[in-house]
Amino acid sequence: MFSFSRMKNVKMTKQNFGIPADFKPEAYFDKEIGVWASFRTPYMVELLISKEIVTYALDRQWHSTQEVRSNDDGSVYVKFTTTQMPEVLRWVLGQGRMVKALGPAELVDMVKSEAEKVRGMYE
Repeated sequence: MFSFSRMKNVKMTKQNFGIPADFKPEAYFDKEIGVWASFRTPYMVELLISKEIVTYALDRQWHSTQEVRSNDDGSVYVKFTTTQMPEVLRWVLGQGRMVKALGPAELVDMVKSEAEKVRGMYE
């Protein structure tokens, strides 16, 4: 991904860039969650969202593949498929105790690891 703020010593050339006819951007990134082209493995993400932010959870379109279910206890279950695990991790961590990662196991492990690192900062 290009970012103008990271470009240095830009020069005009007479070279042209052509996009191959068979290029499919969706094979490289999930634009609904993030744009990191280095992550291509699709994961089924499952989240449990606290009843304290239920309105936010129910009103939001997380992903075009999402399934959302209201639970009897007022919480909301959300499931979708994405290749953008680092973006999901950052979002889950940013929600604190309001969102619990249920799956995949890789995401749960990443959340636990980051939470321990943050905890260690305050000891």
